[in-house]
Amino acid sequence: MAKRPGVFSGLMPRMGEPGSRSTLLHGTGNTRIPDRPRLSYLDLTRFGQLRWLGTLGTLLISLGGLGAGALPVIDNPYAYLPFGRLMSRMLQTSSVIVLVGVGLLVLAWVLMAPYVGASKDKNITGAPLITLSTLRRTWVAWVLPIVLTAPLFTQDIYSYLAQGAIVSYGLDPYAAGPVQILGPEHHLARSVPFIWANSPSPYGPIALGIAAAINVVTRESIFFGVLAHRLVAVIGLMAAGWAITKLARRCDVRSQTAVWLGILNPLALLHLIGGIHNESIMLGLSLVGMELGLRGVDAIREVRIGRASASAMQQGLPSLSTAVTDSREGTDATAQPTAQLKGPRQPSVPTRVTHPSIARHGWGLIVASGVLISMSGMVKVTGFIALGFVGMALARMTYRTEADRLRLDTRHLSSDAVNPEGLSEAERSRPNNKWSLSHWFHIARAIAVQATVLVLTAILVGAVTGIGFGWVTGQGGAATIRSWMSITTDLGVISGWAGMLLGLGDHTEMILVITRGIGIAISLAFMVRMLIATFRGTISPVGGFGVSTFLLVVLFPVVHPWYMLWAILPLAAWANQNIFRYAAIGYSAIMCFFVLPRGLALPPGTIFSIYVASLIAFITVIGVLLFARNKLYGPHM
Repeated sequence: MAKRPGVFSGLMPRMGEPGSRSTLLHGTGNTRIPDRPRLSYLDLTRFGQLRWLGTLGTLLISLGGLGAGALPVIDNPYAYLPFGRLMSRMLQTSSVIVLVGVGLLVLAWVLMAPYVGASKDKNITGAPLITLSTLRRTWVAWVLPIVLTAPLFTQDIYSYLAQGAIVSYGLDPYAAGPVQILGPEHHLARSVPFIWANSPSPYGPIALGIAAAINVVTRESIFFGVLAHRLVAVIGLMAAGWAITKLARRCDVRSQTAVWLGILNPLALLHLIGGIHNESIMLGLSLVGMELGLRGVDAIREVRIGRASASAMQQGLPSLSTAVTDSREGTDATAQPTAQLKGPRQPSVPTRVTHPSIARHGWGLIVASGVLISMSGMVKVTGFIALGFVGMALARMTYRTEADRLRLDTRHLSSDAVNPEGLSEAERSRPNNKWSLSHWFHIARAIAVQATVLVLTAILVGAVTGIGFGWVTGQGGAATIRSWMSITTDLGVISGWAGMLLGLGDHTEMILVITRGIGIAISLAFMVRMLIATFRGTISPVGGFGVSTFLLVVLFPVVHPWYMLWAILPLAAWANQNIFRYAAIGYSAIMCFFVLPRGLALPPGTIFSIYVASLIAFITVIGVLLFARNKLYGPHM
């Protein structure tokens, strides 16, 4: 008897298989490019002009930041830098200079798209693109001016400095706020933003340990403390860039496109380095950890397949091929199944594939991956998400290699036993919809591995830093902020306002708890679906991590412009469809202008005058630059 549809079957949307829609962000096919692409002299000259345009923008940002940046309340060290005293007397003019520089930087970045394969005219296999080394030099040229200016777009760095002093004194940063612990007269506490002045630290022991080390080394100097934190942010973004390059190659995405969209992104430069946010450390650790974890999965798979093949050949059975690994696939791994039927005569399996040192190396990489990702979560808890996706990649690998080994068990003496259903390779490698105890066993084993590494890492970090486990229960302090960019917060505030209009009273706080809780629950449920899709091979671990983080940011209780970088950086290494790239470009370009350089609210009239003057100045500067270029190179350059 056919199963009758439910009452709501025609009303509710069809969910489909986990990851079936998200994986559409990654197109299939060969997108690899030559190792040494060559551009014409004209293209190289044009790219060089764009690099200089972006460098001019960052120089203007650096200059204007001396007056419009997030300056300390007392003992301003940036007044002693060249032009520091002049800029500090002109807040609006300095702000205009910064915003004009931001405009030039964003324009240069967007116009580079054709040279990195991020636009349709260059989106061809084998198209000549700019080299990775050129992109790295461009990144250095753009970053250096930003490193040397005052903090930009936020006052959070002064909270980092104060928290670092608290930890270095041996005090508990989770017991109270910086002003309460250090006292209102302490020069580091004086510059902490009011919203964080009396709030315990929302960060984990890795972030606080780094801040404490910087406090000791710089002897509580504001200038050198800011500079040291910036250098740590630069190192974190460099690590993320290395990982994105490797992950992009693993997912058959152009490395140039991924680096340009993720690391050269003005939003990352302005907020992670200019604003010195801890996301740079978190992303660097989590992405490097993911790459190491997938390398470990690949190494263990090679050993398992090699051993099974050697055993099968000794029994005269079909062997397993060392095909391309699941973690190297851009979407699901069904394109190249693990087990393939071979002829009666097989070449010997290379010794290196079955050597125990390869397996030890693989497990070492997985442990190192777990340590790094655990450390990223001890910067901000969202860093822990990557643990799950590396764990699912490990569980999938152990399940598939075990299943293939059982197919070639010596008790089965015919090739029909390897494929008793007579399925094709694509059908046989497709994940089974029926879950068995074997599925759960391999998932539980992977969870146990990751959980063990996490617990041991947390204990070790706590012992080294001397910081307790207050960060485990101290999360959520940032949720006291009502962020207009948070959808769940907006729904709660609007609902509370509507209730007051209807005379029901002000229940905004209670409604916010409900709407934010629903948002977190939805994002967690979606994350579970992506974990299942990763285990089934429907989506890459990199893609599942990026898509899950994207929805988490969208539904997060508090959202700042740079939070979307949590998703943009991993997705840059996996999603190769234009719909994602254009959305990421548009979001990044627009959000670069949504926060004033001071990082504090100004009167509406002042804000309006700053933006109008910035627009006029930007148009004027562009006109002058175009005129100068035409004079030097001609109108066709």
